[in-house]
Amino acid sequence: MTQPDKSFAATVRDYQAFATGRGMEVSITRAEVHVESMRDWSQVGTIEEAKAWFVEQRESCPMVVVDIALNEVGGWSIDQETGNVSRDAGGFFTVHGVRVTQSAGREVGQGWDQPILTQVGYDGGLLGILRKRISGVPHYLIEAKAEPGNYEKVQLSPTLQATFSNLARAHAGRKPHFAEYFEDPEHAFPGKGRMKPHEEELMRLKKKLADVEEEREILKKALAIFSKHRK
Repeated sequence: MTQPDKSFAATVRDYQAFATGRGMEVSITRAEVHVESMRDWSQVGTIEEAKAWFVEQRESCPMVVVDIALNEVGGWSIDQETGNVSRDAGGFFTVHGVRVTQSAGREVGQGWDQPILTQVGYDGGLLGILRKRISGVPHYLIEAKAEPGNYEKVQLSPTLQATFSNLARAHAGRKPHFAEYFEDPEHAFPGKGRMKPHEEELMRLKKKLADVEEEREILKKALAIFSKHRK
């Protein structure tokens, strides 16, 4: 464990004052990022503990990857006319060929042919890291993610790294963890002045019920006063 939050906050303030005194404007976020890189400020564990956790994740990963012939890959087909490889249900990417010419600035000046992966629709995806303060110190959510092409299967990845095909569950599997924080950030952080739609509706109904109960109490009092004067 490292020093308490006050030390981190004080260091950030000192860093900003140092920069300001030399005519540089440094935002609080940039100052925090700079100070974070000076030492390990973690409030949940040491770097050695994080390394040990990662090694354990890599060694205990149950995923098995075996090379097979390309024409044996299930759910993918090779176009008999073009030779392009694409997913039967669409989405994700295709494998096709390109021819490069006028490449004098590259190692192979006379050009070359090669296969290339192209994302279907060119619609990109979402890539992001969640940042949260623990005892006032910024921490980041990183995943030990298993992928067939990773060195030793597991590598450290951002909180979310997914194409829109993944997010739309084109693979018929589950949605990536924490996707909601990036797809709908305005409603994904309760307690920060933002609520999810169902929470807003619940709050509206509670307020309406409170208004009705208040109005009923007013009517009861008015009726009691009116009845008293009638007597």
